[in-house]
This record gives sequence, C-alpha cells and structure tokens, in this order.
Amino acid sequence: KKLGTMTAAVSVAALMVAGAADAKNFKIAVGDSAGSPQEATGKFFVEALEEKSGGAHTGTLFLNGQLGSEQDTVNEAAIGTLDMSLLAINNVTPFSPSVGVFTLPYVILSLEDAETLTQGPIGQELTENTLRDAGVRIIAWTYTGFRRLTNSKKPVTSVADLQDLVIRVPKNEIMIET
Repeated sequence: KKLGTMTAAVSVAALMVAGAADAKNFKIAVGDSAGSPQEATGKFFVEALEEKSGGAHTGTLFLNGQLGSEQDTVNEAAIGTLDMSLLAINNVTPFSPSVGVFTLPYVILSLEDAETLTQGPIGQELTENTLRDAGVRIIAWTYTGFRRLTNSKKPVTSVADLQDLVIRVPKNEIMIET
C-alpha cells in the first residue's frame, strides 16, 4: 500500500466531549469528489458513528469543497460553524505547524511507518498540539498515497533534472521550501 498525503479528520474539541443525549446530524466537509478515498473514509465514519451511537447520531458528507476550501474548513470547525472536515494534513499545517512533519519528503516511507507515527506517542502529541494551536481535534488519520513528481517537459531521475522546472505544490510552506 502506498502513503504520503495524510488526510486528517478534524473536529471541534467540544464535539468530542458532547453528550449523546440529543440526536444530531453532523455536517462533514470533504474536499475531494465522489469515489475518492476521502469520500470512502467519510462514509465509513458515518456508518461507525451511527452504529456506535445506536442511531442517535449520523453525518452528512458535503463533497467537492462545497463548504469551502480545506483550509477554510479548519477555521469553520474552530469557530463552531462546521462540525467536521476530512482534509489533507498539509491544510492543517498553517494552523498547527508541528503536523507539518508529515509533509516533509522522505520522512514516511511505508504504511507501517505512517501507522507507527500517527498511532503512537508522536501522533498523540501532534493531536494535542493541533487542539492547542488550531482549536480543532484530529479524530482519525488516514493514509491515501505517496506524492508523485510529474511534469510534461522531461524525465526526472536526479535532483539535477529539476533545474528550470516549475513545480506546482499545495499552499504549504514546508512543501514549497522542500
């Protein structure tokens, strides 16, 4: 299995401690389209939410960035106008820089590396940092593929081959600098 772009489900901290007394349909932003790994993750989450809450809670997925950009949804979750968002970790990094470690090249080489990092003490620390820094809680980590370098000009087999190429990367300072 391949890994690289980490997707984090992000939610308002108060949501995680809210009681299950009232039925609630959670609004969940999804940046990607139908058929994407983000949608599959969202559907799985909604099914688990319904099962674990005995049907008292459910969620509605809003695909294709209908509720704003992934970075916008971090702000919306923090101020309480959005319940949850599924998004790439690079879109959380501007609000909680320590999670940017997962966007550095060559840090994570396998699914096993990713699971070890996110499910252990490092993942716990980054989750706590994100709650403190951004006002949102990472409630799950997903693993959806390695980043690939592609271009229409020439093959890239060494660092020297990058000379004079313009590379498009997400709006993330770590990715831009590396």
